[in-house]
Amino acid sequence: MTAIYVLNRVSMESVETTPYELWTGRKPDLSVLRPWGCTTYVHDPSHKYGTLGPKGKKCIFVRYSETSKRFVFMWLQESGSITEFESRDVTFLESEFPNRGGIG
Repeated sequence: MTAIYVLNRVSMESVETTPYELWTGRKPDLSVLRPWGCTTYVHDPSHKYGTLGPKGKKCIFVRYSETSKRFVFMWLQESGSITEFESRDVTFLESEFPNRGGIG
């Protein structure tokens, strides 16, 4: 889905406009594109220690949401299970990519 999202917003050789422009009649907003698989910190206001607890969860950017303007992330919980969730309140570390198994 992410590949199709990006391909619809870049120009093609045969046509001067993008598929997104042909469909909607306006230019796409490319400022929302982020590197896939980069490390992120998602704001988490619901920590058990309240304001003294950590303010963000370290996650990995997985894809763009299909139903909203949110991003989808993977998060390794303390129990060892992996959770996928959506959020817009996030800080991207676009030059940091975790090693295999290093999402926690």
